[in-house]
Amino acid sequence: MPDIPVWPQCNINCVFCSNPVSGYRDTGERYTFAEFEKKWKRYLETGHAFLKFDTGYDFISLTGGEPTCNPEFLKILALLRKTWPDRPVQLLTNARMCKYEKFCAPLMKIAGPSLEIKVPVCGYDAKTHEAITRTPGSFPDTIQGLRNMFALRSAGQRIGVRIILNKIQLKWLEKLLVFLLDEFPELDRVELLFVEYEGMAAHNFRTLDVSMKDCGAELGRLLPLLLRFRETGILHMPLCALPKGLWPFAWRTLDPMKVLFAPQCARCRVRKYCVGIHRSYAAKKGTSEFRPFSSRPKIVESGNTYRPVEEVS
Repeated sequence: MPDIPVWPQCNINCVFCSNPVSGYRDTGERYTFAEFEKKWKRYLETGHAFLKFDTGYDFISLTGGEPTCNPEFLKILALLRKTWPDRPVQLLTNARMCKYEKFCAPLMKIAGPSLEIKVPVCGYDAKTHEAITRTPGSFPDTIQGLRNMFALRSAGQRIGVRIILNKIQLKWLEKLLVFLLDEFPELDRVELLFVEYEGMAAHNFRTLDVSMKDCGAELGRLLPLLLRFRETGILHMPLCALPKGLWPFAWRTLDPMKVLFAPQCARCRVRKYCVGIHRSYAAKKGTSEFRPFSSRPKIVESGNTYRPVEEVS
């Protein structure tokens, strides 16, 4: 898939943001419709134009900054749909712009049925959410944006929530999951991603620092809640950091260049199912907490290379 950054700036200021701290935000002139049109033409001709993951054609991922802040976002989306009317599009957005129905309605219409939207929700109320986004007013905007998306979506369009796992987030993760189940029972998917210590997140490492083992234990405790969602995905966490009951939710979506396997992983009997260890985590915290499995549990494979474990006992 091409991972397409649509706009470098953002209308929130998340403590866990992995975008560069400097030299990125003030480059809006590189993200005009005219510039995108050139890149898109080059991508269609050569298969290369975007920095990340641009060699695939299975689906398109629109990222930022905040992509919907691009003044020409709808034009860009319309161009993509003109070229690939049925190709799946993934939109990573904080949904604040979608609090405006006049923006949300054409977005949902232009995007067509093969659209999946993923929205970060950081807390169950304004105080908790905005402790992470560091942007007053962002919680009601995001929640209203989600409500508008659900009201305006058409058949085939999927809406999910992303939760970035870190020390702050774990304090109220249980209440957040309960809030999402109560407020948005129609959610198609919830994704829990361990923080990547890059950009602003690396700068705020001490504030965010939690071990993957401790994070995995908390997710295991919350398994009954996770089972209540239509779909659950756990990303960026190796299998030995998760209780076995969570392995069917573990996804391998990181580029191989971003991960490593510790020396002890060579002896692990389940390595072929594992995403590995994010390099930024290993650089900050080392790899001694990760333990290889000397025997392989009984695993039913899913056949999906991104989510390899269907069942484990």
